[in-house]
Amino acid sequence: MVAPSRSAAHARGAVVALATIVMALWSRPVPAQGAGGPQSPADLAPHPVGGWGIDVSARDPNVKPGDDFFMSQVGTWYAHAVVPPTMTAAGPWYSLRIQAVWRDQAMLEAAAANRAASPASAAGQLGAFYRAYMDEQRIEALGLAPLRPELDAIREATTRARIAALMGDIEGPGTVRAINSVLPLGRGLYSIDIQQDRKNPSRYMVSIASAGLMLSAASQYVDPKSADIKHAYEGHVARMLALIGWPDAERLAPEIVAFETRIAKAELADHDARAAGTHRDLTVGELAQLAPGFDWRAFLKGAQVPSPGTVRIDSRTAVAQLAAIFAATPVPVLQARLAFAVVALRAPLLPAAIRAESFEFRTATVNGKGAAPAPRSRTATLALQATIGEALGALYVAQYVPSDIKARGLEMATALRSALHTRIEHATWVGAITRTKMLDKLAKLTVKIGYPDRFETYDGLTINDTDAYGDMVRVTAFNWRRLVRRLGQPVDRAEWTQAQPQTVNTFGSSSLNDAGVPAGLLQPPFFDPTVDAAVNYGGIGAFMGSAIIAGFNDRHFDGDGRQVDWWTDNESRAFDAEGKKLSAQYAAFEPLPGLHLNGDQTLGGSLNDLGGLLLALDAYHLSLHGAPAPIIDGLTGDQRFFMSWAHFWKLKFRPEFIRNQVAIDPNSPAIQRANGTVRNIDAWYAAFDVKPGDKLYIAPAERVRIW
Repeated sequence: MVAPSRSAAHARGAVVALATIVMALWSRPVPAQGAGGPQSPADLAPHPVGGWGIDVSARDPNVKPGDDFFMSQVGTWYAHAVVPPTMTAAGPWYSLRIQAVWRDQAMLEAAAANRAASPASAAGQLGAFYRAYMDEQRIEALGLAPLRPELDAIREATTRARIAALMGDIEGPGTVRAINSVLPLGRGLYSIDIQQDRKNPSRYMVSIASAGLMLSAASQYVDPKSADIKHAYEGHVARMLALIGWPDAERLAPEIVAFETRIAKAELADHDARAAGTHRDLTVGELAQLAPGFDWRAFLKGAQVPSPGTVRIDSRTAVAQLAAIFAATPVPVLQARLAFAVVALRAPLLPAAIRAESFEFRTATVNGKGAAPAPRSRTATLALQATIGEALGALYVAQYVPSDIKARGLEMATALRSALHTRIEHATWVGAITRTKMLDKLAKLTVKIGYPDRFETYDGLTINDTDAYGDMVRVTAFNWRRLVRRLGQPVDRAEWTQAQPQTVNTFGSSSLNDAGVPAGLLQPPFFDPTVDAAVNYGGIGAFMGSAIIAGFNDRHFDGDGRQVDWWTDNESRAFDAEGKKLSAQYAAFEPLPGLHLNGDQTLGGSLNDLGGLLLALDAYHLSLHGAPAPIIDGLTGDQRFFMSWAHFWKLKFRPEFIRNQVAIDPNSPAIQRANGTVRNIDAWYAAFDVKPGDKLYIAPAERVRIW
């Protein structure tokens, strides 16, 4: 569910999966108390546990730690936890994310009520945007009128060149670029972004990647297990087109899905090559020669990108195949596909019938029935987070973040860095030259804690409190123009690439060589300076460690963020051999009867979890400064450390959600993350007297040993 996510440019599948999961979490309303849920933010917000930091009553004494560590520590809580009928999950992760939305919503409602604020101020912009988004009466009265200019442009696009230009427009100025967006991701054939040059990470360049899929994962188009979702998607396409009056909706819907299926097959065939980092830098002329079925100059012009010297593509194979698919697809199908993309992208800003259809498929069908659309206030809050979120983040920090949070978090990060330094020095699979490079990368690593040192402003952005649709068009175009202006400018290494201060997750960028922990995570029950150090290190410390070590499980980016294979062949083979063992361990897990994990799919996250937990254990021991860990309630320091890891993953999901997560997510479900990591750490065996015959027991020689 919650991955320490790397840059979207470097892990498209991870970001799509996370965006889908976040969408599912926040599309469920908070029901009234009588409906099985809380009445107010205070009812749901997590509170400090008190004492030394862990609620031991959550344990199940009937479960041996060596058989199921997660259930042994939180089994009683799990047995009694109720996922309310209109929600997806229960647990602290869920509660903190809901709390963040409530806090943002309260700030936005205050801004909306303050009509005296200057329209050019942050409060004025936020308030006007929120008022417009909340005015459902006006949205209903306008009907499809705001959408008609875009639909008319698509109807008039009778040539492939014009369609390519419109695809550039929807992928450039028309895309919401945020990991916590409640709107669909870019919906053209290719995505376009402005990112660091992987060969020269001190500058920005244009990046183009294969795209074109509206479902969460390419496998959902071809996997027989996802046939029901694909069938439902075809009906959804037809209904959405009918709602905007597009002709021949019933006939064109299966052709649109067939078009996307061909794209999915091309992406799946190219998956291994893209995972290996086979990016290429080409001139636009070379790109046209490689993929001649697509008008690249029209695409770039539509995206409002000046002629770049070179562009980076994610893979020669998929990019060329998608161009061929585009060239072979009838123009009416391409037009209908683009019309569907636009209405899907703008659905939250259109009449109720379109919003309901979008919700029914995007959330209820994919993640389970029994849901209801989110309150408009929450959808509005998430939309503002995703578009002018830096203004909202600045308000959040001023109102909710303790002044010492950066110092507290950096103290833990320093201990984790020290632990990693020692681990690198003693890693037996690493040679002397690579060891020096790893230590150089560690010295250059930036750990970003709490919130940015500087927040972006939105000077010059016009927000109209009677035009929600136009506001979204203007703000996405504004953000895109700001990105395009980076071309030719030095890279801003201080920026936060994927998170706001209130985000409840970590983040990181391989090309920036950073790892970030927002203030949203640095609060109880995950972080509390007043409790036992073992608890802080075993939970948030381990998760922070996983974000840090992710860059060192990556052989493709050096300390400057340059894309280069900097390990030797022998080192890569040794690392991969251990990874293969870990993949096999996770593949044996069965989250639901008959449903096994894909160990290779979740391997990156599993490696990061294991490395992060090891770093945190070392950092905890360092924090003792040579003194023995105290015994608290009869529990040793190591026992409390590992108990905190289990409590960190205290989540209960609906079965439908777990099935979808296993299909698309690059991380394992919470229970398997808790259990799969500890069984490879010797100290856990000693702490809980785990012996041969216990279900989680692994012989010492078979335990994964990398760091």
